[in-house]
Amino acid sequence: MPILEGTIDITQKGETYREVCKLRRNNVFLTMEAIGKEVGVSRQRVRAILLKEKLPTKSVTKRTAVYCKVCESPTPNGQVVCPGKCREDHYYTYVECRACNRKIRYLKSYMKTRIKFGMNRYFYCSRECFYMGRRDGIS
Repeated sequence: MPILEGTIDITQKGETYREVCKLRRNNVFLTMEAIGKEVGVSRQRVRAILLKEKLPTKSVTKRTAVYCKVCESPTPNGQVVCPGKCREDHYYTYVECRACNRKIRYLKSYMKTRIKFGMNRYFYCSRECFYMGRRDGIS
């Protein structure tokens, strides 16, 4: 039986369906437009086929990884630095108590603020050390 002009060839339709579904399943990064160009149909037709087959219509975007500022490795959940040692190195620094020479852990931002506003540049581990430093004329 001859195929009338303007009707759709069923074998062609099945092949398009299979090809669109195969491309979506094998490469989730392809857009509907890219699938349509490869198969030879419009983007709207690709969308209709994907909806009928209950496949995702949106392509997955490739997320750029965020790298740790300290160790240069990818960080979990897009954090600026890795949790643990890298976080400690990035946000904290160690200074010596001016009176007893004990190491003290300070936030770097706290130190910068103190220096910026002209506060005392000497650091003390306790009030006793602070008063000792004032008494001895250190501060």
